[in-house]
Amino acid sequence: FVPQLEEHRLLAVGTGLAFIWLLTWINALGVKEGGRMQVVFTALKLVPLLFVIVVGIFFFDLANFPEFNLTGGNFVATLSAAATLTLYAFLGVESASVPAENIESPEKVVPRATMLGTLLTTAVYILSTVVLFGIVPVDILKDSPAPFAEAADRIGGSFAGYLVAAGAALSGIGALNGWILITGQVPMATAKDRLFPGVFKRQNKRGSPVIGLVVGGVLSSVVMMMNYSESLVDQFEFMVLLTTLSCLIPYVFTAAADALVVIEKKLQVNRLKAIGLAVLGFAYSIWAISGAGHDTVFYGFLLLLLGIPLYVYMKFRNKD
Repeated sequence: FVPQLEEHRLLAVGTGLAFIWLLTWINALGVKEGGRMQVVFTALKLVPLLFVIVVGIFFFDLANFPEFNLTGGNFVATLSAAATLTLYAFLGVESASVPAENIESPEKVVPRATMLGTLLTTAVYILSTVVLFGIVPVDILKDSPAPFAEAADRIGGSFAGYLVAAGAALSGIGALNGWILITGQVPMATAKDRLFPGVFKRQNKRGSPVIGLVVGGVLSSVVMMMNYSESLVDQFEFMVLLTTLSCLIPYVFTAAADALVVIEKKLQVNRLKAIGLAVLGFAYSIWAISGAGHDTVFYGFLLLLLGIPLYVYMKFRNKD
């Protein structure tokens, strides 16, 4: 839509920063405003994806499908790496629980939103990816900067291509909005548990954790500007893997804790099923961590260690 963004890095950085701080301002107006914005973006991004899925079936050619493992490497190692990268698309599955205190009937709404959201996302991911492989030959697909727009262009010409490209752009903006919302809520919740500096508990008159939003906006801006100093693809892939690893560590502990909660609290649930799911979640998280690669695990471990001084400091402050 704006070819100049690819040619002029300064303009691209400025555009990215503008979106970060516009959405930060919207979320500073309150959780409800950020949530409304998210609903709009979700609806707008699903329409073009559904177009590719439904109409794309009529342009589907099984001959376009690539071999299952194109790397020529070990099958298990390749599958693990692919699983870790794929998991990045599902990060935030727990996010519906974060603003629970701002939700009516959270004990019903949060589980329902989590399960329905995950099922809808999974269906869209699988169907759209399968249709994409059936429309665009792999030699074109591997170098395409906008694969869904490429598929739509083959289905309905340039207009369809632009429509789906718009959906992809809105999807990116919507993802940014959702994560900005979470960026403010998580530090606030952690501060309320006395595991993070108390300043992050502060809320403006609209009930928004503005300190967390601003700090998150600053860090996001720094990371985004870093992308324009080296290879964008290499940087992005490394950050995807590092982000996934950082989220997998809490997933590992949560899965283990789930089994303990069921046993110690003597909850009225099917214990065998609950413990089995906890073990399955633990094993999957460990497997996904192994797929992140040596470098990612190494730097991720250092990243986790950097949090220890803050943890010790907070424990010292709260010892009384």
